[in-house]
Amino acid sequence: MHEPPFTLERFKPKYAKDVVKLWRRAFAQALGIEPIHSEEAQQYFLTNILPHSHDIWVVLTIESQRPIAFMAIDRKEINQLYVAPEFQRKGIGRLLVEEAQSRSLGELSLRTFQINQSACNFYRRLGFSEHAGNSDNAEGLEDLVFRWVQDCE
Repeated sequence: MHEPPFTLERFKPKYAKDVVKLWRRAFAQALGIEPIHSEEAQQYFLTNILPHSHDIWVVLTIESQRPIAFMAIDRKEINQLYVAPEFQRKGIGRLLVEEAQSRSLGELSLRTFQINQSACNFYRRLGFSEHAGNSDNAEGLEDLVFRWVQDCE
């Protein structure tokens, strides 16, 4: 069987700079706007704030050990999930969502911007239901809440 060219592991601070770069590129590509927070602010958030409430996972290429995707999760929420643009549509996002589902309590929620139709369609395909959101975020953009509940079968 063919081994995937990437691996999933827990976030380490040494990945912070590369993770923030992919996060910013994926954000800009998906929304058509630049992130409003500075790289430094995002790095601080990633290394000093987010780890206190969420588990952070990174996907690394086997060859270069370079981060190409990341997610921040707890047992009920996917807080962040970004895949570098050149690695999208290769099953990495699905791998991350399935990992989050396996670590959940049987339910997950997440928010994504309404204008990010690619992400909205992705979550719908994975069995998430769509619910009304709001624009109470730093960008002031309308978002949607997506929820997944594990089948009882």
